[in-house]
Amino acid sequence: MHIYLFPLLMDFVNFMVILRVTDEAGRHDLSPLATASFMGMQSIVYMIGCALIGRLLTRRNAKAIVLISTVATLLVNLPACLVDEFWVLVVLMGLQGACAAGFWNSFQTFMRGEVPPGSLAMTIGRYNVAWSLGIGMGYLLGGWGKYLGGSVVLAMMSTGGCLAIFLLTLVHKQREFSQASADGHVEPSPEGARPVDGRYLLIGWALVLLANVTQQPLRTFIPQILAKQRLDPFVAGTILFCMLGIQALLSLCGGRMRRWLYRRTSLVISHVLLAAGLWALWACGNLYLTAFLMLGVGAVYSFIYFASVYYVSNDPRSSRNVGINEAMVGLGNIYGSFACAGLMQWQDNDWAFYPLSIGGVVVFLALELWWLGRKGKPTERVLASPAGMA
Repeated sequence: MHIYLFPLLMDFVNFMVILRVTDEAGRHDLSPLATASFMGMQSIVYMIGCALIGRLLTRRNAKAIVLISTVATLLVNLPACLVDEFWVLVVLMGLQGACAAGFWNSFQTFMRGEVPPGSLAMTIGRYNVAWSLGIGMGYLLGGWGKYLGGSVVLAMMSTGGCLAIFLLTLVHKQREFSQASADGHVEPSPEGARPVDGRYLLIGWALVLLANVTQQPLRTFIPQILAKQRLDPFVAGTILFCMLGIQALLSLCGGRMRRWLYRRTSLVISHVLLAAGLWALWACGNLYLTAFLMLGVGAVYSFIYFASVYYVSNDPRSSRNVGINEAMVGLGNIYGSFACAGLMQWQDNDWAFYPLSIGGVVVFLALELWWLGRKGKPTERVLASPAGMA
């Protein structure tokens, strides 16, 4: 169970730094495009790194890459907590993206190798709890830490988190490589649920792309906008924690969510609810109501993220698929940062990113339904073996 502390702590230290950077952007009155360049640089490097490392990862080298990327994260995040120069921070965020690519791809392979076959849904549920809660805590404690103690306190928390990951990974005793694991194993659907459908591999990549296209603007621009209004950083941190906290809590229901998978109805309902939640946030002008609405939006993201990771992991070539999945995270973050920032600047409206996000939900749903409506099973050539079509 303690391996789930690794993603929790990694996202905690990274998003504590990200909150600090976006909050400072607002206090220095940087434009939306300048603010987006921080996360855009991180995401570009992350996407490239994920596409490369997915081809190299194996169950045998995953632990070593986790250790190396954790040390590199420590060396990058420490100065990112302390410096204020724009271009230095842009470079540091790019380096953070490289470290994250190494960590997240290798950890997921490492994680699946540590659990027996048949426990994929439970494993993904716990994994989503860990990283969602880690991001939420990064925003919440990062906001309070910056408010109460400044950059030095953030640097101390980041250092402690990275050292904890390194030590826990170092002392962890791995399962024997000869033992069967959830890595590369196709898990059949439970009784009463829809059968595994290989077409949903591409749906999984689409879902994770959609989730990051729409969630990235919330995570990037809410801290910047509230900082421009001279609100304390813990306000933005608390609002975002509401979204990520409920996303983490509902991920505990991974076993039940599994019964909703491989269904068009679930896709339609989740997309409609997400579009409605984003519209409500756009129409809302009250911080307390915004925090409440974030709970509903986070609940929808919980299912979308679970489905996306499950679809790409429940396949014989899961390590390769997860590499592509994480590259989609980077691509979604790039688009979510720059497209929304450009619209905000063009419209001279801080909240103009909401219509773009809502439109994205509609477009993605139409594309997913079109894909599922095609005759035959066109993903057979994508999958490694017929087992993925069970």
